Order: sequence, then C-alpha cells, then structure tokens
Amino acid sequence: MRQEAIDRKGAILSAYLGEYYRKDGEPRQRILKYLDCLGEGHIATRATGALIDFWNKANKALAELDKQGLSTDEIARVRKILAAKIQPPSGEEVQKSNAMMVIFPGTDSEFLHRPELSGEVDK
Repeated sequence: MRQEAIDRKGAILSAYLGEYYRKDGEPRQRILKYLDCLGEGHIATRATGALIDFWNKANKALAELDKQGLSTDEIARVRKILAAKIQPPSGEEVQKSNAMMVIFPGTDSEFLHRPELSGEVDK
C-alpha cells in the first residue's frame, strides 16, 4: 500500500503487488500489478459504493494473476493481506448497496452478480 496526498481532501491508498529481488547484489523492487486505489475517508466512513468499486477492481486484477504464474494459494494470501488493510464490504453492506441500485439503476457491480466476493476473505 502506498499513501499519496490529493487535493488536500485526504490521503489516497494505492494497492500494488510487487516483488523484491537483487540485481548486481543491490536490492530492487518491481511492480507486478496495480490493484486499485481508495481514499482513506472512504475506508474510515465505510463508504460502501467506494469499497465495492475498489474490491471489484482488485478482485479482477487478482484474478488475472493466475495467468502470470501465481498459484491460487498465493493469490488468496495477497487477498488476505489486502483485506487486513481494507476490509471488504460485508454481505449486509452489499445487499443495502444492491437495493439502492434497484432504486437508482444505471450502475452495475460484480458483487451483484458474484455475492461470494463480498466480505468473503479467508481469515
């Protein structure tokens, strides 16, 4: 996670998956995948729409990692570490958000179609 300031309205947390390696004996790091970003204010207030959007994008990025050679267990470990920093929306939060989407159509959520993604991070 990397913290950046934006417009003095609060910090933005950006989630990257990286790896450390050595080149010519010197430690280096390489970014493997950008997962997404989220404002700290959205985390503090549990802004469900922002959390759903973050986790939709992060889950999509994590799902693509199997094509890059990461095992299912490694991806689950990354998801668990990410969830420790940014707790996924609970099933109840997702249901309330989905109910609002019915009232205010025009947005779509992967959580609406894949409820198993909501709050479902193995501890």
